[in-house]
Amino acid sequence: MALPEDNPSWLWQLGTEDDDAGTGIAASCEGTYSTGYTDGSFDGYSNLGNVDALLVKHSLDGVKQWSRQIGSMGMGMDVAVGVASFDIHGQCDNPVLYVAGHTSGRIAGTAAGELDVFLMKYDKAGTLLWSRQFGTPASDTATALATDKHGNVYVTGYTVGALAAESAGGQDFFLVKYDDAGTLLWKRQLGTPQHEQARGVACDAEANVYVGGHTFGYLDGNTNASNGTSTSDLFLTKYDASGQKLWTKQLGTPASEVTQGLATSRRTSGVVDIYLAGHTTGNFALPTKTGMDSDGLIVKFNDAGAVQWKKQLGTPGNDLFLAVTSDGGGNVYITGTSPNDIDTHAILDSDDVFLWALKDTGDVLVTRQIGSINPWNPRAQVDFGAGIATDKGSGVYIAGYTEGQFSSMASAGGKDLLVFKYAEGCSANTPAQCKLGYGWGDPHYVTFDGASYDFQGHGEFILTEASAGDLAIQARQLPWNGLTHLSVFSAFAMQLGRDRVGYYLGAVHPVKVNGQSVPISGELALPGGGRIFRQGGSYTFEWPTGDHLVISPEHNYVNAHLRLSPSRAGSLRGPLGNFNGNRADDFALRDGTSLVAPLSSTQMYEGEMAYVNSWRVSQAESLFDYGPGESTESFTDVHFPYPPAHTPSAGQQQQAQQLCQTAGVTSPILLKGCITDVAATGDASFAQSAAAMQGHAQRFH
Repeated sequence: MALPEDNPSWLWQLGTEDDDAGTGIAASCEGTYSTGYTDGSFDGYSNLGNVDALLVKHSLDGVKQWSRQIGSMGMGMDVAVGVASFDIHGQCDNPVLYVAGHTSGRIAGTAAGELDVFLMKYDKAGTLLWSRQFGTPASDTATALATDKHGNVYVTGYTVGALAAESAGGQDFFLVKYDDAGTLLWKRQLGTPQHEQARGVACDAEANVYVGGHTFGYLDGNTNASNGTSTSDLFLTKYDASGQKLWTKQLGTPASEVTQGLATSRRTSGVVDIYLAGHTTGNFALPTKTGMDSDGLIVKFNDAGAVQWKKQLGTPGNDLFLAVTSDGGGNVYITGTSPNDIDTHAILDSDDVFLWALKDTGDVLVTRQIGSINPWNPRAQVDFGAGIATDKGSGVYIAGYTEGQFSSMASAGGKDLLVFKYAEGCSANTPAQCKLGYGWGDPHYVTFDGASYDFQGHGEFILTEASAGDLAIQARQLPWNGLTHLSVFSAFAMQLGRDRVGYYLGAVHPVKVNGQSVPISGELALPGGGRIFRQGGSYTFEWPTGDHLVISPEHNYVNAHLRLSPSRAGSLRGPLGNFNGNRADDFALRDGTSLVAPLSSTQMYEGEMAYVNSWRVSQAESLFDYGPGESTESFTDVHFPYPPAHTPSAGQQQQAQQLCQTAGVTSPILLKGCITDVAATGDASFAQSAAAMQGHAQRFH
C-alpha cells in the first residue's frame, strides 16, 4: 500500500475499451508531452488502423490541453516510443516537440519495408510541422530520441537490414541525425553477427551524442562478459556532432544485462555525467546474487567512458528499471515496475510503478511507489512506468499504463494511459510543501515559524545554516543611502550543496560561483548539484534537496525569501529561526542561549553577546568574495545602528500608510514594516517592495 507521501501531486488516467499505454514523456516550463499508443479511438478520435500512436499535452498542474492520435490506414501498427522537446531561442515557454516511433504502414511518404521508423515535429499547440519516414526492406524499430543544443534531433533503435551500412548480422543498432528543418544530416549503423539493440540516446553540451543499449556479441572490439554470445551485456557508444564514432564501452556479467534508458547531466565545469539504466539477472554490482529474478541497475559514466559508479537495486521479485532522466543538477530519477514493495520488499498484489531518485553520488535520495486496484479482475492491475522527465523546477513526471484504476480516476478497460507528477522538494510548483522565511526592506525578518522583527545590523551575518552542512546563507547589510540607523541587504553568499555561490548587487554579472563571475541568461547547472535560474533581474538558487533562495533587487537594495523543504524541519539555526513549528523559541544566540521575544534594543544591539553581534560572520567562516585588501571587517560597524536624527511625525506615518495601502499592502506584518520604511526614508519604493514581498508570501503560504 502506498504511503501518503507516495501519492502524486496529480494523476491522469484515460483510455478506451482497448489497450492504451504511455511510452515516453518530456517536460518544459509550460507543460508536459506524453507519447504512446492506442488500440482504440482515443479521446474522441477515430482509430485509423490497428494500433495508432498518441501524443498528449498536459499543463504542469495536470490539466489536459490537447491530444493527437496518429496512424496509417488499414491494419497497420503505429507506435510512438518517445518524445523530446527543444526550447526555441532558449525560451522554455516556447518549445517544439519531436515524436519518434515505428510504423508498418505509411505515416510520412512511402513505406520502405515491413516496419519503418517515423519522426514528427510539432509546435506546442499540437500543430504538425513536418514528418519523416525511413527504413529498409526489412524491419527497423525506433526506441528513443534526443535533441542537442542546436535543435538537431537524433533517433536511435535497431534494424535487421542495411540502413546505414551492410548488416553485421542479426539486429544492428542505428543512429540517425536530422536538423530542425527535417533534413537528414547523417546516419550510422553498428553491430556484430549477434543481436544489438540501442535503447537510449542523449546529448551533452558540446553536441556529442551517446547511445546506450545491449549486445549479445563482441561489439566494436570489446569482449562479452559471458565469454560467449548466450547472454547480453550493456554498451555505451559515443559519437561527435559529425557522426564520428569516438569509443564504445561494454560491460556485464555472465548473466544477462539489458539497457532501457540513457540520460546526461551537464555541469558548468564542463564535466558530463552519463547515466545508463536497465536491469540484470546477475551480480552486476553486488558481491553475490541468488535466484534468477531481475534487479534494477544504473551506471554512471564520465564523457571518456570511464565508470564512476554502478548500483544494483531491487527486491526478491523482478524489478525493472525502464526509464531514466536527470534534473540537470545531478540528481537522477528512474521509473519502472516491481511486484514487491521497493522499501520493505513485501509481496504486492501485482506490479506497481515506482520512482527511484538518486543523488549524483549514487546514494538513494527518495523512493515512491503507487499501485491501482481492479475490482472486476484482481489479476489485472499491473502499473507500469515507461517514461520519465523533469521540469525546470522540482516536478518529476512519469508516463506509462495501468490495468486497474486509481481512487481519482476510473478505468476505461484494458490498459489505460497513465501520467502523473511527483513534486520532490520545494519549488514554485509545490507551494504547499514550502516553508518560507524572508528578509526585505530595511530589513525586516520573518522566521520560518512566522515570527517577525527588525534586524538593523551593519556587516555580514549568518542568515541561516543547516546542521547537515550543505546549506548556509550569509547576508551583507549596509547603511541605506548613508543613514546611520537603517540598513539594507546588498549581497548574499551561500553554501549551495558543494558549491560556494555569491550574489553582489551592482556588479555587471552579480553571481559568482566558487569565486568566478558567471553570466546567467536562463538556467545554470552547478558542478556540485545545484542550479541557478534567472528571470529578469531576479535569481533563484536551488539546492539539490529542493530548497530555494530567491533574490530580487529593488532599486538600491535587495529582498530575499527562502523556501525550505519540509525535511529541513528542526535542523536549522540563525536569525530566521530553527524551523520547528514553535515561534516562541526562534530567538537564540549562536551558543544556544534562548532569548524571549520581543527583544529589547539592548538585547538586540549592545555588547559582544547582543543578538545581532552573535550572528556576525568571522573571516574564517565567511563565504563572501572580497576585493584586494578587503575582509569582513571592511563591511562591519559593531556600533550600528546609531540613534536617528529625528522620529517620523504622525503626519509622515499617516502619509506612509496611505502609500503602502495604495500599493496593495494588506498583510499586517508587511504593512507595519512598510509604514516604518517609507516614513523613515521618505522613499515610496519601499511600498512597492513590500507589495512584491507580500505576493511571494501569499504564493508560498
